[in-house]
Amino acid sequence: MKLHNPTILLLSITSVVGCATNPIPSSKEIGQAASEIKTRLTTQSPDTLLVAKRTQLPTLYAELPRYQSEDNVQQIIANYNDARTYVNDLAEHAEDPEDKAVLTQYADDLDYAIKPLREKNGDSMFSILGGPAYTPEQGALIAGGGLYSFTTDRNEIDLQRSSVTAFLMMNFPSNGSMGYGFQSKQNIFFDQNNFKYEGALNFGQQSSQYFGVGYDKGSTIELGDDTTYNANRGEYIGSLAYRVLGDWYFGANTEMNYVDVTEQSDYILADDDFQAYVDKPFTLGLGLVLEYDSRDFAVNAKEGLYFKANYLNFNEKIGSDSDYFKANFEFRSYYSFNPTNTIATFTQFQVTQGDVPFYDLATLGGASSMRGIFKGQFIDKSAFETTVEWRHTFNRANGLPSNHGMTLWSGIGSVGESVDNLSEDLFLSYGVGYRYQIQPKMNIRLDLGMSEFGNGFYFNFTEAF
Repeated sequence: MKLHNPTILLLSITSVVGCATNPIPSSKEIGQAASEIKTRLTTQSPDTLLVAKRTQLPTLYAELPRYQSEDNVQQIIANYNDARTYVNDLAEHAEDPEDKAVLTQYADDLDYAIKPLREKNGDSMFSILGGPAYTPEQGALIAGGGLYSFTTDRNEIDLQRSSVTAFLMMNFPSNGSMGYGFQSKQNIFFDQNNFKYEGALNFGQQSSQYFGVGYDKGSTIELGDDTTYNANRGEYIGSLAYRVLGDWYFGANTEMNYVDVTEQSDYILADDDFQAYVDKPFTLGLGLVLEYDSRDFAVNAKEGLYFKANYLNFNEKIGSDSDYFKANFEFRSYYSFNPTNTIATFTQFQVTQGDVPFYDLATLGGASSMRGIFKGQFIDKSAFETTVEWRHTFNRANGLPSNHGMTLWSGIGSVGESVDNLSEDLFLSYGVGYRYQIQPKMNIRLDLGMSEFGNGFYFNFTEAF
């Protein structure tokens, strides 16, 4: 089975801090703590909680306190961490089965409550992951990255949490050369969600794949040395939108591409669609974007609708090597029929017209589009895809949602020289994925996508859509 995307073997980076040995708690202290936990108050004022006993802290999200003072925020976080350590110690030494069960459950509840407490109080969080990997296309890999989430104004209760993800990869293919790549996505919200910025930045020197333009080449040419080329490349896509009415946003967007081909196969050298743009490595486009966004949480929605229409004009007058335009229409829907099950849908139309280089044609495949099909395997002047995904979160022993989940999805897609050709050659992708909530409402995803053309593993922060 060919791996179409780096499969990261996750190695969580943790800190080990030495501490003094605590005295063994007495059976009386353990029994009293268990009794206090079972009878603790469910509603307490934030000021009371700052000085509350370690057995009296609430753990449900609705009961977690919120503070205006940053000092109080850091104090309550420290209190929860101290309580978790204390109760874990009691549970470890408890001999009575009932007391042990109560203490173990409360320690677990505190552990699950700390990150939501930080999120509710607008505290910034940074999570790091990294590890080795291997793919047939890029050889051995070392990858590391992080997720940084924050709020641009912690005093705005309804302001969506902003996030920035970044990954740096270095690969060591069998030919002895070394490649690298950097990927980053940004979702930032301002002014009571009236302004929002979305961006993606990718650059590096890595091998890429080119099968040819059109369905016929994408479906018949096999992935291998013939489809491989090396390039120094960079890409930036960004938009800034303002709420104009209700859930409607309007704004401006831009896209910049740079693809400097340094090595290519004989098959690619003979391809006119590719060679016509080898000496046109740079494109720059400016345009407009219209959005409707009623999602409850942008990067991992459970309820709401999202519609986006954007137009980009690439013109030599603003420095682009090619003149063309792109239009993209996207629709997403989210429906949760209980706290642990969500149905998400994604539909997209891509249209390009003019002197479009091979590296900016309408594209299907990759980690966020028709997973199970290699990114760039199907490119043409227009493309269509639609995917339905079931997202499930497993419950903990107490019946509340855990940090672990899974997904199942299936989608169909097509590419064509024009929109009229999109119904001629449809293809299918489907798959299964694992989810781990590394921060509140923000997941790590590990997906296995499958199709008649191959299989692909994908590791990313946040959902595919």
